[in-house]
Amino acid sequence: MGALSSRLLPVACLLFLVSACGGKNTEAPGGASARSSPNAPVLTLLGSRVVKQPLGTKYVDAGATAEDPREGDITSKIVVSGLSALDVDTVGDYLVRYNVTDTSGRRATEVVRIVRVSDGTLAAQSARPLGTTQAPMGYFEHLPLHYADDPSEKFPLIVWNHGWGHSLDFGHRPYELDVLANVDIFEMFAAGTWDDSRPFVVLMPQRSSQDILGKEARVELKRFVDYAVRTYNVDPSRLYMMGFSDGAGLTWRYIHDYPNQLAAAVPISGYFSFTEGCSMRSTPVWAFQAKDDPIVPWASTFATVDTINRCDPVERARFTLFPTGGHYSLSIVHLSNLGEGDPAYDKYEPDIYSWLLQHHR
Repeated sequence: MGALSSRLLPVACLLFLVSACGGKNTEAPGGASARSSPNAPVLTLLGSRVVKQPLGTKYVDAGATAEDPREGDITSKIVVSGLSALDVDTVGDYLVRYNVTDTSGRRATEVVRIVRVSDGTLAAQSARPLGTTQAPMGYFEHLPLHYADDPSEKFPLIVWNHGWGHSLDFGHRPYELDVLANVDIFEMFAAGTWDDSRPFVVLMPQRSSQDILGKEARVELKRFVDYAVRTYNVDPSRLYMMGFSDGAGLTWRYIHDYPNQLAAAVPISGYFSFTEGCSMRSTPVWAFQAKDDPIVPWASTFATVDTINRCDPVERARFTLFPTGGHYSLSIVHLSNLGEGDPAYDKYEPDIYSWLLQHHR
């Protein structure tokens, strides 16, 4: 293992900087979502958190109430946003947001209602630009087919981490978030090839190109996951993360920094470190790689998996190696032919999504 590590180290340093170069992560895991103080007001949503609204019919919002421990009922101070953008004549998923601040400046935790305007079909994906929600990043969203059927039902969540080339702040695109509409897993929603029987809420936050895999990116991702848990009807015991290239490196880093949150993770075409596998032993992982990848050597991904398996993990880490595909072997997220992959490692079976659903935290 030592010979393998030293042979791959220069490439790893170029790709993933300190995290893959043997540097120690001395920052304490942070990024917990902002919580209102004990004396902050409390918002209570009236009616359902999710509403299925027939196309072309009038929407009447049920509203919310606000109670402050010192000032009592401050419902009149609630600020509602999103109603003006709710178009009952256009199929889509709309967010109605409720916020309130007391006279001392203490702010309640935001509550959100999702209104699914439908003519029998539902929006495949929605853009949530930075600043239109309390999320620390803009993101794309997919809600499962039956999300509004039972407003109390909790769904599994997939957070997908895109590669570096789709990050914010490249400066030459007028609408940065738009580049995520046909990327990676969201390409399947746009093309209509996603299997609607899969019950996942899927969110793809857009990272900044200025930080890549640094502390800020990791903290913002933790804040984003916490935002998702409090905003969507998701099951906290079924939080999953997937990622491609730099997004795979960030996925590895996330389960290193926050080892007790995710139920399972799937890094694709990216690796983390050959020395810190024991820190990731508590999260089931299935890594994918193409043998002819010219950017991330497949042996480096295998080495990361191997270090986890040397640390008595809660579940043996899996590694699937495809003979071809290069770095951009994203066809693996579309795979329907099970049993593929180098027989020396783990073949592709079961499918990724069935494997994820086998895991609860």
